[in-house]
Amino acid sequence: MKKLCLMMVFFAFFGFLAFGDTGGQEEIGYLLFFPNSSNSFVNHAQAMTQLDNIAKNLMERNLLAGQINVFGYTAIAANYIKPMDLSRDRAVFVMNELQRRGVPGELFSEPVCQGEVALWGDNTTEASKSPNRRVRVLLDNNILPPAAPVVPPVIAPVIESAATVATATPATAADKSRSGFPWKILLPLIGLIILAAIIFFLLKCRKSSTCCKAAVETPPSSAPTPITPAPSAELAAASGAGVQSAVLAAAAVATGAVATGTVDNANDAVSIKNSKHIALENGILAIISSVPFGAYFDVHTVVQILLQQYDDVYLTNIGNYKSAAQYHSKISSIIGHHTDLVEVAGNSYSKNIHDKFSECHLFRRKR
Repeated sequence: MKKLCLMMVFFAFFGFLAFGDTGGQEEIGYLLFFPNSSNSFVNHAQAMTQLDNIAKNLMERNLLAGQINVFGYTAIAANYIKPMDLSRDRAVFVMNELQRRGVPGELFSEPVCQGEVALWGDNTTEASKSPNRRVRVLLDNNILPPAAPVVPPVIAPVIESAATVATATPATAADKSRSGFPWKILLPLIGLIILAAIIFFLLKCRKSSTCCKAAVETPPSSAPTPITPAPSAELAAASGAGVQSAVLAAAAVATGAVATGTVDNANDAVSIKNSKHIALENGILAIISSVPFGAYFDVHTVVQILLQQYDDVYLTNIGNYKSAAQYHSKISSIIGHHTDLVEVAGNSYSKNIHDKFSECHLFRRKR
């Protein structure tokens, strides 16, 4: 459900970008530069032709002051040149070239230095870096012409004063210059995001309440009924009868061990058998039973197999301990309780779940 909510948020965001009025900018063209250069084009002849066509296009339009935006960019490169300075110099160079071709300087806004952002491609090879050494020329179509002066009606008996007209004109101009922000699109998208968040919160609360109710209603487990261990239990696990057979056989062996008093601490064994640890106990017993007779294994090995084959059991129980080290110590204690299956063989130095070497208990599977 969490993934579904995140997908809804992403769809809403990209829908706003795709269908919303994001500024009304019109791209006129772009030019590519040589690496680390702010005044040399990749193809000089082609760039000169592009500049001529861009200048002609701009001068044929009825543009307003500050309507032409020039953006400079750079590729990602490890050198002494600052990307922001290089991108600004490239933008200024293109602005000067366009003004030399007759485009009035007041039509340009301040050059925009983008640096190493909005990259095209993966920027790992020279071919993918070249498009990022660019300058883009865009028009801001949201800039509107100034409002026409307010002319009093000819037939009006009283002509409005100049002060009244001067006061009314800025308000009218402000109303006309407002950009059409897409509230009709943005508000439903915001509502969709809020709805997804509410649904996720309610489902999370419902899941938490269900878990609490199950924990309250689950009666405490009673002491296990003594069962004589079947002589073929370990043989079934060792012959590859499957995880389910191994779990059942290991549970029978463990129950017999508790009943016959082979566990060192009977109270601790009963605690392990409660609803909180029974799944973990069964998983560990299945792993022990799958170890070949006479083979050595350590706690790190058991933890790795738990993560691979019983990850739900491992992750469910880890919340009951303050740290992973304390949790793994408990797993070591569970293994050591089953003296009828294993014997302590000292300590082992091997990789843990953090891919670092550390010391832990070493065990040997009894024959």
